[in-house]
Amino acid sequence: MKRNLFYYCLFVVSLRLCCSCSDDLAKEYLLGIWEPLPEQATDMIWESSAPIVVNDFSITTPEIAEIATQYANDLIPAKLRSINFTKDNRMEFTYLDDAGLLVTEVFGTYRTINRSKFSFSPDINKFTDGLDGVSSLMLEGINLYAKAGISVHYYFVGNNTREIRFYLDTSTFKEVKVLFPLLAVAIMGKDADDALTKSILDSVPGHLDKTSKIEIGFNFYDPSFGSASK
Repeated sequence: MKRNLFYYCLFVVSLRLCCSCSDDLAKEYLLGIWEPLPEQATDMIWESSAPIVVNDFSITTPEIAEIATQYANDLIPAKLRSINFTKDNRMEFTYLDDAGLLVTEVFGTYRTINRSKFSFSPDINKFTDGLDGVSSLMLEGINLYAKAGISVHYYFVGNNTREIRFYLDTSTFKEVKVLFPLLAVAIMGKDADDALTKSILDSVPGHLDKTSKIEIGFNFYDPSFGSASK
């Protein structure tokens, strides 16, 4: 499950980390290499009027957010080394593969909308290669959606451009709920004990109607300034 979850996290990171375009100044600020903050690489908030219930199992959305945040903060800094916004509008991820080797891959393209928002078009094939349970119909629909671009918000932390937070807000989550079947397959993989996780993810799109706020973000810093603050 851990390998599948890492690729799922890369997918979610890439959804919030891509940009370029009409605002040249915004693009200049984002260009280059960003590394995940080692202490708090990700965070999640999920507020809902009701828990998610699967068979006899019930879990509140704040509990899901806490578990997801803790797990991602262990996994992402250990695997993901950096993300590079290139001048030709590509997002390059450098990470440790299963053999412990550093790999750099392009996971999609980005387009700046303004100085706090951008659109990302992920390369879906990067996330579905080798996955079981992904139908051609599912891929066709998700590819069409991905090509249209996914809205991502961002802001610089404090009064400098050294640290940045990328995030999906409630409106964007409702916008991308078509992707949840793919994410469920990616996380579950071939592990039978992930069936509960898959069931929970399968129920998320419908549960978004009961959601007052959901936000998930990743926190990065510019390594050219030196080590990240602890």
